[in-house]
Amino acid sequence: MPTVSVIMPVYNTAPYLSQALDSVLKQTLSDLELICVDDGSSDGSQDILRDYAARDRRIRYIFHDARRSASQCRKDGVLASVGSCVLFLDADDWMEPETCETAVQELETRQVDLLQFGTVVENCANLPEGRIRSNQRAVTPYTDAPISGDLLSACILEKKFSFTLWGKAFRGDLCRQAFSLVEDGSFPKANDLYAMFFLLHLSHSYAGMETPLYHYCFGRGMTGQNVMTLEQFRLHCQSPLVANAIRRYLAALPSEEEQRLLPVWEQIRSNLLGEHFGRWRDNLDPEDQQEALTVIRDAWGMDRTEFLGTLANQNYYQRAEMAQILTGAPILQFRRRKIRTIALHYRCIANGGAQRVVAMLCNLFAGQTENGAPRYKVILITDEPAYEEDYPLSPLVERCYLPDRVRFPSEDFTLRARAWDEILDTHDIDVVINSLWIEVL
Repeated sequence: MPTVSVIMPVYNTAPYLSQALDSVLKQTLSDLELICVDDGSSDGSQDILRDYAARDRRIRYIFHDARRSASQCRKDGVLASVGSCVLFLDADDWMEPETCETAVQELETRQVDLLQFGTVVENCANLPEGRIRSNQRAVTPYTDAPISGDLLSACILEKKFSFTLWGKAFRGDLCRQAFSLVEDGSFPKANDLYAMFFLLHLSHSYAGMETPLYHYCFGRGMTGQNVMTLEQFRLHCQSPLVANAIRRYLAALPSEEEQRLLPVWEQIRSNLLGEHFGRWRDNLDPEDQQEALTVIRDAWGMDRTEFLGTLANQNYYQRAEMAQILTGAPILQFRRRKIRTIALHYRCIANGGAQRVVAMLCNLFAGQTENGAPRYKVILITDEPAYEEDYPLSPLVERCYLPDRVRFPSEDFTLRARAWDEILDTHDIDVVINSLWIEVL
């Protein structure tokens, strides 16, 4: 009965596989098993696994006949494991020789369910050093003091430590219990987050140590790419599968427990959306950005209002850039129609030159006639309430109000987007004249 089980998902990583395998077989603690689950590789990875297994009986392999994603690989591997301590190793990474021995000793000495050790982020694709430093910070263990109790909140809400499976050691029985809750099937993106949700939900204690024992080879996989194709982006946008699976699990819990965990789920959803919009903004060819907006919206099943509100939340400080990208985007296409209702938007119409102009325009449009009747219905939309100092308005001008823009982006822009939708639909507005800001390009 090996003390340590190392779980390794494999998919077409033949160029790096020997380095990963050797780093396990050369551990100072020899009492271990290495369970490799190949996800239908076609590059010779399976032959490498067979060769290694023939030379070292500590290696066990499971071959999938079709690709099911790393989620199923890890689940199959964990449920087949017997070790009292479980570690994860990606097939394009490697670990220091003393990793397993140190993990076992520290888990027992510190008496915790989960141990995180240091990770070295290797720059394997000549990536900008800023990205390397950012990832290095993200995987740095929390070492101030052991954490007890609600580890989900400590990780997801307080961001004290990362949700990566690698770079950590888990108690074997707890790990097997957690993975039994992972749904079977393909979860191509964010599957480590999916498994960590259950591991953190069941765990009660965490400790971190600075000693670097794991080497994350950033740039060998899709995550480290600087430029993504549209098809790669479609794959990246499959993380809603994970968010939806976690939500199904929460829905089956007692109501009180479900409500307690909902803030964690909402933060997970927000993080995944933020990652999508970040990759969309920073890593896609500009020619693909407009179409990719539809990919994000459809992946999350968002209506127009939620989508635009989320886009504003994620890109508040890139407004001019967003306006350029959105101009002519299929997701914002509209049906041309005769203009009957005109809306004008400004934050207020008191004490200012722009405010005076907006009020004058409202009155000019309201004064237009056709066959003796008003030609336009005119709506004034402001962020601020009416003041005594407001410039005079024609009695034909109706007034509507939006949630105060000054509070944003600290609040959810979706609330503001829904207010816009309600005004647009209620008054059947055909065109909006917005004078809030001008960007010189």
